[in-house]
Amino acid sequence: MEERYRGLQRIGTTFKAMAWLVLILLGGGVTGMILLGGGDPKTGGRLAAWLSFGAGLFYFLFFYAVAEVLRLLMDIERNTRKP
Repeated sequence: MEERYRGLQRIGTTFKAMAWLVLILLGGGVTGMILLGGGDPKTGGRLAAWLSFGAGLFYFLFFYAVAEVLRLLMDIERNTRKP
Protein backbone atom coordinates (compact mmCIF):
# COMPACT_ATOMS: atom_id res chain seq x y z
CA MET A 1 0.00 0.00 0.00
CA GLU A 2 1.36 3.40 -0.90
CA GLU A 3 1.99 5.98 1.76
CA ARG A 4 -0.33 8.94 1.49
CA TYR A 5 -0.06 12.42 2.87
CA ARG A 6 3.72 12.67 2.77
CA GLY A 7 3.46 16.42 3.29
CA LEU A 8 1.47 15.97 6.49
CA GLN A 9 3.94 13.37 7.67
CA ARG A 10 6.80 15.80 7.11
CA ILE A 11 4.91 18.60 8.85
CA GLY A 12 4.23 16.31 11.83
CA THR A 13 7.90 15.33 11.99
CA THR A 14 8.90 18.99 11.78
CA PHE A 15 6.56 19.89 14.65
CA LYS A 16 7.98 17.07 16.76
CA ALA A 17 11.55 18.17 16.01
CA MET A 18 10.65 21.77 16.87
CA ALA A 19 9.15 20.59 20.16
CA TRP A 20 12.35 18.81 21.18
CA LEU A 21 14.48 21.75 20.02
CA VAL A 22 12.40 24.11 22.17
CA LEU A 23 12.84 21.80 25.15
CA ILE A 24 16.63 21.62 24.67
CA LEU A 25 16.95 25.38 24.24
CA LEU A 26 14.65 25.87 27.21
CA GLY A 27 16.96 23.91 29.48
CA GLY A 28 20.01 25.86 28.40
CA GLY A 29 18.26 29.20 28.52
CA VAL A 30 16.74 28.76 31.95
CA THR A 31 20.03 27.45 33.35
CA GLY A 32 21.87 30.43 31.90
CA MET A 33 19.32 32.88 33.23
CA ILE A 34 19.54 31.44 36.72
CA LEU A 35 23.34 31.36 36.71
CA LEU A 36 23.81 34.83 35.21
CA GLY A 37 20.95 36.80 36.69
CA GLY A 38 19.70 34.76 39.60
CA GLY A 39 22.08 35.98 42.29
CA ASP A 40 20.58 39.41 42.87
CA PRO A 41 16.89 39.54 43.83
CA LYS A 42 16.56 43.06 42.42
CA THR A 43 17.29 41.96 38.86
CA GLY A 44 14.43 39.47 38.72
CA GLY A 45 16.52 36.79 37.05
CA ARG A 46 14.78 33.94 38.79
CA LEU A 47 11.34 35.27 37.96
CA ALA A 48 12.32 35.66 34.31
CA ALA A 49 13.74 32.15 34.33
CA TRP A 50 10.53 30.68 35.75
CA LEU A 51 8.39 32.61 33.27
CA SER A 52 10.61 31.46 30.41
CA PHE A 53 10.40 27.91 31.71
CA GLY A 54 6.58 28.06 31.74
CA ALA A 55 6.40 29.54 28.25
CA GLY A 56 8.90 27.03 26.88
CA LEU A 57 7.07 24.13 28.45
CA PHE A 58 3.81 25.38 26.92
CA TYR A 59 5.41 25.60 23.47
CA PHE A 60 6.91 22.12 23.82
CA LEU A 61 3.53 20.65 24.72
CA PHE A 62 1.77 22.60 21.97
CA PHE A 63 4.17 21.53 19.19
CA TYR A 64 4.20 17.93 20.39
CA ALA A 65 0.40 17.83 20.58
CA VAL A 66 0.05 19.22 17.05
CA ALA A 67 2.40 16.51 15.76
CA GLU A 68 0.45 13.79 17.57
CA VAL A 69 -2.93 15.08 16.35
CA LEU A 70 -1.68 15.02 12.75
CA ARG A 71 -0.43 11.46 13.27
CA LEU A 72 -3.76 10.46 14.83
CA LEU A 73 -5.74 11.89 11.91
CA MET A 74 -3.56 10.07 9.39
CA ASP A 75 -3.97 6.80 11.34
CA ILE A 76 -7.75 7.26 11.44
CA GLU A 77 -7.81 7.86 7.68
CA ARG A 78 -5.63 4.79 7.10
CA ASN A 79 -7.86 2.57 9.25
CA THR A 80 -11.10 3.73 7.65
CA ARG A 81 -9.83 3.05 4.12
CA LYS A 82 -8.76 -0.56 4.78
CA PRO A 83 -10.86 -3.16 2.95
